[in-house]
Formats: sequence, structure tokens, C-alpha cells
Amino acid sequence: MKNLFLLAGLPRSGSTLIGSILSQNPDIFLATQSPFIELLWRQYSLWGDKGWEIETSRLEKNKVPYLRSTVDSYFDLMTDKDHVIDCRRHWHLVPNIKMYQEVFGISPKILCPVRNVEEIMASYKNVFSANKTPWNPETMDTQMFKLPYLSFKDAYNSKYRNCLLLVEYNKFVKSPMKVLEDIYKFLEIPSFEHDLKTIVADEFYEDVDDYYNLKGLHKISGAIVSSNTNAKTSLTTDQYGKFKELSFWNRGAIAHCL
Repeated sequence: MKNLFLLAGLPRSGSTLIGSILSQNPDIFLATQSPFIELLWRQYSLWGDKGWEIETSRLEKNKVPYLRSTVDSYFDLMTDKDHVIDCRRHWHLVPNIKMYQEVFGISPKILCPVRNVEEIMASYKNVFSANKTPWNPETMDTQMFKLPYLSFKDAYNSKYRNCLLLVEYNKFVKSPMKVLEDIYKFLEIPSFEHDLKTIVADEFYEDVDDYYNLKGLHKISGAIVSSNTNAKTSLTTDQYGKFKELSFWNRGAIAHCL
């Protein structure tokens, strides 16, 4: 493995689509819904655990080499490809960015798909409706939206903003080739001619949909098509106005935003 890249961002913003397209590249391995960040964090945080302070203080010089070897061992068991994209929204938490910097000695490159929040909510509402499941704004005060949103906002407003490449969902759907070209420039690896008419998602996403009991949560049409989500008709006037105000990255200059 030459590079470990990261895919985080907001839900319902194209992360499944973008990851599935990039995984067509024979030099890229996409770690779907990866638990790796949690495994790494548990070992990394042991050095800051007061209960282990006496033992770990003697091994401080071994901390980074050990964690690097853990990373290599983990992904060597999965792939021999040059580039890995680890897919987990937790990667844009500031403590996890700091951990990456300490372990690898460089700043991470994090792909962050984003979408206007009112469109995210309308998309969620449509999925819930298709599954005959009640939806309301309080449903989103969980890992499904609020937690990744707040951690993304925290990272965006921090000194680590340059680690993030914001990939606007609507711009990607409208000009996928241009956005993919810019993604490769950000990752600093050779580009690849992708098949944008035959896009297949990892079968594991079906298990994720089953876990949430929401069929179609990670459905891909097989090609890049414009979403039929209409936030103004799907949401109440109050909901639309409230959620529209949450898309903070649309205000002012944005570093590394497509």
C-alpha cells in the first residue's frame, strides 16, 4: 500500500456512488463501511489511558512504528493494490485527523461528499416513505445525520480544513468527469478512465440497509442520473427553511471545494 486515503462526508450525498466509481480503478481498493478507524483508535488511545500509563510510557518510542505496522498488516490481508480508500464518516472527526497525522507523519486526504441539507433531508424522507417507515426531523438526531454533520462542521471550521475535499453532489452529477479529474488531482495519483454507465455498489451495502431496515438506502441506479428529490415539495415550509440554513459551506470562500 502506497497511500491510505479516506472517504467521509455527509450522508445521502453520493459517497456510495463516488466510492463505487473509484473502486473501478485497478490500483484502488475501497474498504467499504470499514471498521478500521475504530480498531486503530482503540490501540492509539491506549497510550493516553491513565490506567496503562506506567506500561506505555516505557514504550513511547515504539508507538508510531507499532501503529504503522498494524495499518500495513490490516490492509495487506485485504489487498495488494497501491491505494486504499477507507470509507467511514468518522474520519473527519478532528481527533481522528490528528491521529492520522501522528501515525503517518502527513496530513490525510479526505474526500467529503456534501449536499444541501434540505436535499439530504428530503432524500431521507423519500427512503423512509418507500419503506413505509415514519420520518420526522427528530429521526435525524442520530448517527444518520446529526453526528456526522457536527463532526464535519467541526473539521471544516478547524485548521484541518485543507485536509478535506468537498465534493458537491449536484456538481458531481452534472459534471462527473470534471469532478473525477479534480479528485485525482487532490489525491495526487494517476487518473483512470471510468465506466460511468455501469456502476456497481459493494454487496455489503445490502447488509447495511438491512441493519437500518431501510431498503434502497445505498441503492445505485447503475449510472449517474439526476436525483428526483424535490426538497420544496417533500418538506414543510418550516422544515425547508430550517434545513436550508444548515448548509454552512455554501457561504463564503471554500478551500478545496468542487
